[in-house]
Amino acid sequence: MKSLTTRWLCLFLIALGPAALRGDEIPDDSIITLQRHTCERHCAVYRVVLFGDGTVIYYGQYYVRQKGLALNHVDRDVFRRLIESAKRINYFNLKSEYGYHGTDDCESGIPDGPIVSTSVIIGSQSHEIIHHHRCGGPIPTQLTEFEDEIETLANIMRFTK
Repeated sequence: MKSLTTRWLCLFLIALGPAALRGDEIPDDSIITLQRHTCERHCAVYRVVLFGDGTVIYYGQYYVRQKGLALNHVDRDVFRRLIESAKRINYFNLKSEYGYHGTDDCESGIPDGPIVSTSVIIGSQSHEIIHHHRCGGPIPTQLTEFEDEIETLANIMRFTK
């Protein structure tokens, strides 16, 4: 009986294809967003939306090279790398804000930093974080690195600088 069950399980997994065996497929409707908000200085203000299929939508508002909408595309592996980075910093379990309504979770203060919000949606998991860059410490530093990685891998600098 055990042998028959094992055979059926193997046939079922083969029928589903390689994705069922890996268990790491990212749905096309997965989303990563990044939005840079205004600051006291002349900070770039824009929003970026990356989809699991590699589609990138950019909308520039102020102090950017390109204002308005722009479409781009990245390889699906870029999106996968960003999801891995989010998991590495435990993104889904971090607080929803750092330095925005207070500095309780900040180890140091940095004057006039920009505000950046990010969100990650994958299947049934979703989380958004507002990060005021005046907040210093290990977790804010990890968030800044994640934000920079989003911009770098999505090649956003060609629209902003």
